[in-house]
Amino acid sequence: MLQLIINGKRAAFYPDASLSVQLKNSLLVERKEDTTYPFTLPLSANRHIFDFPDIINNNDFQRHYPATVMFGPYRILIGEVVITDISATEIELYISTDNRSFWGKYGSRYLDEYNLGSELWSYNSFNASLKEYKPYVCVQLYDPSFTEEGYYEHWYNRFDMVEVKLAGTLNGIKNNICPFLRLKEVIRLIFTTAGYHIVQNETDNVPRFEDILIIFRHTFKTSSVFKYNEALPHITIGNLLDECKNKFGLAFFVNEADKSVKILSSIHLRSDKLISLEILDGLQKTIDSELENKVYKFSDKSVSDQFVDSYQDKLSYLTGDENSENLDSVECISTIVGAQEKLEQFYPGITDSSGEQVVLTTKYTLLSINSEFENTEFRLAYYNGLVNRIQYTSGLGIDIDKYLVPEAAPSSIRSGGGCLLWNDPKSLYNFFHKIRCETDFSMTIDLEVKPDILMFINLQDMFFYNVVCRNQRFIVKEQEIELFPDRISSHKITVIPI
Repeated sequence: MLQLIINGKRAAFYPDASLSVQLKNSLLVERKEDTTYPFTLPLSANRHIFDFPDIINNNDFQRHYPATVMFGPYRILIGEVVITDISATEIELYISTDNRSFWGKYGSRYLDEYNLGSELWSYNSFNASLKEYKPYVCVQLYDPSFTEEGYYEHWYNRFDMVEVKLAGTLNGIKNNICPFLRLKEVIRLIFTTAGYHIVQNETDNVPRFEDILIIFRHTFKTSSVFKYNEALPHITIGNLLDECKNKFGLAFFVNEADKSVKILSSIHLRSDKLISLEILDGLQKTIDSELENKVYKFSDKSVSDQFVDSYQDKLSYLTGDENSENLDSVECISTIVGAQEKLEQFYPGITDSSGEQVVLTTKYTLLSINSEFENTEFRLAYYNGLVNRIQYTSGLGIDIDKYLVPEAAPSSIRSGGGCLLWNDPKSLYNFFHKIRCETDFSMTIDLEVKPDILMFINLQDMFFYNVVCRNQRFIVKEQEIELFPDRISSHKITVIPI
């Protein structure tokens, strides 16, 4: 029943061989590749698979081969064999998903160099992004440092309040159109362009998560095509997805067998869905004093920006004593883009009864940035849509719906919307991290459960749901499965009581 396929060829085991696979819950621990313990194979029966490495003058043979571990019809692990030792009679190796998994193949690729798709450059589409759902939004950004020759200075996506639209030029000067991609769409495109499909996405259940924008300053030169990657910072795919865990409590479970992805959130650590398990042996309890009374400190990346200064006391959160020996510091690589209240006058081209031009004054929230540009800058904001902010200065009955203003800020003003600040009633901590940080991880229990081949359909299901054993509810932290050629020897889990 146990099969090891190496480079398309079935390997031969010793009759009493065993193979142990380790899996970890990335909602609880740092993301690591799944792996097996080192094991040995008889060299004589497998030398053809490894290009006859025992020949004395063959010293440039491969050390890494694609491999799949199967038990019955189910794929347990897809990765690569790593050879560690060769003797006259046997070969020592282990199997890891490293380099063959999504993380190994794509984690170190840079976002701005990775093809996430493109579309034709269209002002109609850019305008539509302000009121319809597009992968990006062309919201206004005020940047006093932007003074590129030939462009309307100090602004990205300058909005014409008279025409109520974006335009390619303003008073004959080129308008710097710079679409800002939605974080949710970037996550989706990362996986779909790599050939994976998302089968569960808990960001769908996070109110207004789709309104979070990645604000990256870029000047697009004349082109007929808008490439999404050009609107992203020079950070790796792994950096971005790890930041989604640090900031939003997200974990990405990738099943290489069917190229599926489940995006889970730590807000559902205590799941409503339960799996009942039959216990064969246990229990061994371990108490880790370093995890007792753990204190967490979350903080945004520090930037020098006058428009962020007023938010400084809300850009970090501490759950206890900062001098605690059990302090866990989570340092993010992103931060917010600040916003200011802008008072602006404009002329709608209407005269009053005395023949004087009507001046309208609007006070609105304007996304503003004043920091030195870096190609790694990772800044976030909520898009709040087209907001009516007009104040009358005339008694004329002007249709104010005509003068909607696109707005963005560190907090959402839409119904149920969230906040990108750490210390706030709607804060990142309260919404995404409080449940996890208030869970006691200091005690773990090792249990051996009754083996069931049907669990191999998707072993990660144990991480998605809570398990129930002897009327006690647990979160599964780790799994270890030992396989013999003809049977499942053991299935052990490390759990945390809740």
